[in-house]
Amino acid sequence: MALAAPCAVPVVVVSGITLSGNETTKKQVMLRELTFSPGDSILTEDLEALLLDNQKRLFNLRLFHHVNYTYTCDAGNLQIAYEVQERFYLYPVPIFDFADRNFAAWLEKKDWSRIDYGLNLVQKNFRGRNEEVRVRVQRGFNKRLELAYRIPYIWRKYNLGADFAVADYRSRTISYTNSNNRQYFLEEEEGGCPSSVLLCQGR
Repeated sequence: MALAAPCAVPVVVVSGITLSGNETTKKQVMLRELTFSPGDSILTEDLEALLLDNQKRLFNLRLFHHVNYTYTCDAGNLQIAYEVQERFYLYPVPIFDFADRNFAAWLEKKDWSRIDYGLNLVQKNFRGRNEEVRVRVQRGFNKRLELAYRIPYIWRKYNLGADFAVADYRSRTISYTNSNNRQYFLEEEEGGCPSSVLLCQGR
């Protein structure tokens, strides 16, 4: 909710924008989401709707628990302040999964070696620029190492982003056919190749 000193003139000029609570998030990340900047003229009757819309734009960055704003008017000069509470940006997610299609398929074998385990680590708002880094380390039956990096803005006008990712995935078996709703696999032998000459030659 806004706490406001009412504007008694029909048009106000933005004299300044203050941001607070963004200990990690860079100011430019927040400022580029706003649809106004210092020096802009705003109709007083449109002011509340404009500030509320920009409050939603900041909240939609998904970086903050809440966003509040206040403003004061002094002889047609408008001073605007946005205050935010940042989220926790580091998310460790444990990995525990079955190498088979589902739990029922695993239950037929009850083979504890066919378990995948590890950790998926997500760092949001990396460098305070709303970038995201994801690291996945998975061991067990299927081994996987993955590093991903998301940049929301790489173009000068901030309308184009990019995702980069590299991964190494290794499985001890390869599914080659289904029969009677059951999968059949080629097992990996010592040396890293499945028990198929053709498959080994193709690597």
